Amino acid sequence: MNQESEKSGSWLDSVSKYASIVEAAGLMIAVGSISVQWTQENRLARAQHAQAMADQSAGFHFKIIESDTLTELWFGFGRKPDMTPVERMQYKALLQQYLVFHENAYFQFQTGLLDERIYRSLDDDLKTALKKHDLSVLDGPLKSSYAAEFADHMKSLAEEP
Repeated sequence: MNQESEKSGSWLDSVSKYASIVEAAGLMIAVGSISVQWTQENRLARAQHAQAMADQSAGFHFKIIESDTLTELWFGFGRKPDMTPVERMQYKALLQQYLVFHENAYFQFQTGLLDERIYRSLDDDLKTALKKHDLSVLDGPLKSSYAAEFADHMKSLAEEP
């Protein structure tokens, strides 16, 4: 009987070892599956952020082109010589909205929510706008209206050749 219980114990040890190996393999498969799902969800989130940015940008530009006055103000870069006080306020509001949009994109990129290729395009657009638009309509320094980090980023873009 002693020999039989040793065989039985040995057989159970072998089964236990194989079960541990199967369990470890199952765990690796589960971790791999979770990793693939996380990657897919991350790509989907980035695509959704990019689409939301495109929608916001389109809404902004449609607002401008719906009005001859706003079109003239925006694409004249706020340098219309006979601008009325209302037109100056409209231009200021457009410029503020534009910069808030870019501030949002900046922080989304910093946190990894916006793809680098899309952000670089937006950043190039911001750089051009900062050089062309009349920023003097904004009251005070940029740091008083925007996050210091973004204000510093705008300053560095404006200083680039």
